[in-house]
Amino acid sequence: MDLISGLQQMGLTEYEAKIYAALVKQPSITGYEASKLSGVPRAKVYETLESLVRKKAAYSLSVDGKQYYTPISHHSLIARFQDELLDLTTYLSVELDRLSKGRTEDPFSVVTGYDLVTETAERMCARSQRRLYISVFAEDLPRLAGEIAKAKSRGVKVFTLVYGEGKGIVEDAVEHYVSPLQYLQAAVYGRWMGLVADQDEGLMAQIAGPDDTYGLSSTLPGIIMPITLWIQHDIAAYVVAERLNLPPTVTDGLEDLWSLAPEEGPQAPEHGNKSLDDLFEVAKRKLEHNAGTLKDGIIEICFTDDGITYHVSKGQHKVEIEQGAKEEADLRLALSKADFEGLMTGFLSPEAFMTRGRIKIDGDLGMVAYLNAMFR
Repeated sequence: MDLISGLQQMGLTEYEAKIYAALVKQPSITGYEASKLSGVPRAKVYETLESLVRKKAAYSLSVDGKQYYTPISHHSLIARFQDELLDLTTYLSVELDRLSKGRTEDPFSVVTGYDLVTETAERMCARSQRRLYISVFAEDLPRLAGEIAKAKSRGVKVFTLVYGEGKGIVEDAVEHYVSPLQYLQAAVYGRWMGLVADQDEGLMAQIAGPDDTYGLSSTLPGIIMPITLWIQHDIAAYVVAERLNLPPTVTDGLEDLWSLAPEEGPQAPEHGNKSLDDLFEVAKRKLEHNAGTLKDGIIEICFTDDGITYHVSKGQHKVEIEQGAKEEADLRLALSKADFEGLMTGFLSPEAFMTRGRIKIDGDLGMVAYLNAMFR
């Protein structure tokens, strides 16, 4: 920006700005001299000078029949600009606030897809000014880490609860122990996310894959408060447990409390016409379709009826399924053939696994995403 364009932004025309600058440089000059000094055409100079006088940016004085022009002090002009700009911005602020309060706004907003849900969470973090409550799985925390750091630098009080290991991502995060049952629930229903920014907006989300992720954001206090209390109570429970030096597995005996399914799930029919090889062929196609979202590894599946074992190997976007045990398996499952067929054919929903004891699982629980890929 130069001087002339700056004066134009304050409301002067280009010719007025050029002549005012000439008058400041050399006060009390005639129109002819102002034209020569400013470069404004003589045909326009007197019209422009009179315009500056009307705008009270200059004044004229007649001496011996000649008209001389002098600018008002540039300090006075700038002060007037500041006052006018303050009046304008105050008026705009009041009027826009009035319009904003008078609008009809949907108190709920539904967002679908992983990117939109995480972008909504990032936006809420970016807009927070006072307090930020976050509950999130370790897999999703990196997407928010940058905005969390910026919020802290603005002086926002941030309380982060992470399911799994997250202190390497957000240093002061409270790490929530994830039980095997909760890993299964995350695989079946999706990971969960909660966020509240300044008690002005709350977000609840289910994250079950790029296309099966849904979020609900709301500005209603009746929605925001339960999300806030959920996160506050989870964090408080873990802080108390740490101070009492309780092990993270202290809640192992509360499986009934954590369960999301009735005690008795539906029973699968007896083993039908489909062979295990046929069922695993279907499983292979499903896993290959989702290979880009699954980490490499080996899952061993043992059927409790007769001890027959298969293993699923995934590496470099390639899936292999073979009969036989695998000593280096990352995750081991045990279930009946009837339940396996029921899950693969859709007779049983994955929620059947929420029935305590129906499936046994051991190993890298982070690989239970394979279950969601195979059984949905």
